[in-house]
Amino acid sequence: MPVSSSQNIRLFVLDQCLRNQREKYTFNALLDKVNEKLERCGKPEIAIRQLRKDLREIRSIIKKHEGDEDPIALLGSGGKEKYYRYKNPKSSIYKNQLSDDELADLLAVLNVLKSFRKDENDGWLSDIIEGLEEKFGEIPDAGELISFEDYKTQGASYLAAIVDAVINHQKLVIYYQPYHKEEEHWDIDPYYLKQFNGRWFLFGWNEDKGMLYNMALDRITGVYDGYGEFRTNKDIDFSTYFDDIIGVTRPRKKLEDGSFVDVDSEKILLRFSERRFPYAKSKPIHNSFQVVSEEDCTASIIVRPNNEFFARVLEYGPDVEIVSPDSVRELIKRKVNEMYEKYFSVQHECTDNK
Repeated sequence: MPVSSSQNIRLFVLDQCLRNQREKYTFNALLDKVNEKLERCGKPEIAIRQLRKDLREIRSIIKKHEGDEDPIALLGSGGKEKYYRYKNPKSSIYKNQLSDDELADLLAVLNVLKSFRKDENDGWLSDIIEGLEEKFGEIPDAGELISFEDYKTQGASYLAAIVDAVINHQKLVIYYQPYHKEEEHWDIDPYYLKQFNGRWFLFGWNEDKGMLYNMALDRITGVYDGYGEFRTNKDIDFSTYFDDIIGVTRPRKKLEDGSFVDVDSEKILLRFSERRFPYAKSKPIHNSFQVVSEEDCTASIIVRPNNEFFARVLEYGPDVEIVSPDSVRELIKRKVNEMYEKYFSVQHECTDNK
């Protein structure tokens, strides 16, 4: 699976060092900085000959763009060891097209991401941040300004590999352990990743089932490179795919012939208690939320009723009522009845305390 090559890492580090106007990097210091980064990335160290080749490569790249015969200056005087630096402080093998304001905004966002980087499974995020720091400079630490709910999803360890496969259109073989079923493995063409309620989900074409498939990463037990031609996604627009659902599940219903079709979206009218209506408006359960009547505390949403929808409605308990349509009202009524049976109709066994 494609990963950052040793050469990319080396050139990143050298470019950063040569642009640094505060530090004085000697040849040995450059070698130490490069090998330190390679070690952290699990790559073999390099020797003097390779570093010289890398410096020649950087000279060649900048000469091509800037025309300078030798863009790297060797500075220092007296008996001190000379140090390396770009002659032009604005030189770089990575030409940044961001304005100063755009760069400031990017650094602010990255500072938020650094606050999010807590768990050992977030190594993929650390790699992204470190790569951007190498390109744009060290991100100042603004301290603990923001906190995120701490979810430790088991499948997060596969996240970096799956993201890489999605970007590079790499087929995967995924081993999957559904709840209460035997482990399976499928040939998957990965298309899209989405997080919901503290879990990551992968959407991809399942060749074995012949359909778009949704996999929770915490149920994945293994991810391996697949073989064969990648099936390009030409049918699903994921920018709108989730517009009329809550969560990640697109509900389906079974027809008489045994086939399945998607459940249509419906306009659902909800009546809230006067006490909870302000909360419902400030935190809508779906982006289609529209107030119908302030006086009656009613609102509508347009969704495909799925398990996530019913779970979200039940979070309100007695503070919400599904008014219409009757079909959805009946479904929630059944769930409420099942809850009632569990709490009020169960005959508790008597126990002998003697």
